Amino acid sequence: MDPRVPYSFDPPAEEYEEEHLVWEDAADGQFALWPVIGERIFVPEKRTSLADYIAPNAGAFTPHSNFGFTLGRYSEFLVAAPDFQYCAFNMAGVEASFGDATPLAAMVFWPIHHRKVHGEWQEFTSLRILGVGEELAEVAFLNAMLAYKERSEYLPDISHLWPVSDDWETSELKDQVYSAPPIITDIDPLRFYYNGLAQNDSIAACIYFYRTLEYFSFLTNASEINVLRKDATTTDSEFTRKILKLISRDEKGPVFKLITSIADAKLLEYARFTGLIKDPASSALCDAVYSFRNSIVHGKFSYGYSLVSGSVLQHEVDLSFWRETLKSLAHSALDKYGSRITNP
Repeated sequence: MDPRVPYSFDPPAEEYEEEHLVWEDAADGQFALWPVIGERIFVPEKRTSLADYIAPNAGAFTPHSNFGFTLGRYSEFLVAAPDFQYCAFNMAGVEASFGDATPLAAMVFWPIHHRKVHGEWQEFTSLRILGVGEELAEVAFLNAMLAYKERSEYLPDISHLWPVSDDWETSELKDQVYSAPPIITDIDPLRFYYNGLAQNDSIAACIYFYRTLEYFSFLTNASEINVLRKDATTTDSEFTRKILKLISRDEKGPVFKLITSIADAKLLEYARFTGLIKDPASSALCDAVYSFRNSIVHGKFSYGYSLVSGSVLQHEVDLSFWRETLKSLAHSALDKYGSRITNP
């Protein structure tokens, strides 16, 4: 039995204006009905982003970052996978299907879709969920993606429609040679920092940036280790015992010492302005960073921190602020404490 939302469309989805949607004129725009799902949306005359649909639809429309939306009891998310398979799942009356992006999606994403940058609309595939509203859209999305993974070799990737600036054609780095600092040779923190930059998920990025800080925080004990190494009166057994004691003591201390050494006034003011700390002091940032670290690495509620999981569908501003703060700290740690090759 085929799903209610078809796997593919003929004519193609991009011909939504004349072939798929039913239009009704209204003041300052039009209503567009997609009979397949029985949902309609008000389309304003002027639209430049998905946010332009929110107010005129009085809570019936919710954008999910730049890759999905919920309209009434229907949601659609742009996803892709190697060897993408048409399939559908009936989750106790909730329909989740994987197929070509729909005519409704082609219309909704029109303000941010750029053919030369994002490709032809027929190239997009999507997850379509019918039967739940915005309050259950994320859990339905996660269940459907996991169901696809159970039946396939791949977990689909989210397909972001990244915003395109007006001058994108002239902003490329063409035929230029730029100066850069000598290369850093510490491979582990480089990997952590790189993976932090590469993450779509802000929490995953923050964990990688924090791992960069942890790596270099050990170096804050370097002077004490150096004293022990040069102390001829210390026996081998005492040296081992003292080193183990030094590196296994309060884990916060070395991290706090590192943050204090690299957090400049600009970063402290940024953290205060964004509400991460109340006072632009390094001690306040140290406490806030450690508390936030506990909230994202532990999968439980506990005294002293709140469990933070992070929405898959919605952009969370506080997490973006934390991501920028920890990225800045990780970059400063690499720059200040990283070993460099000056004469290869």
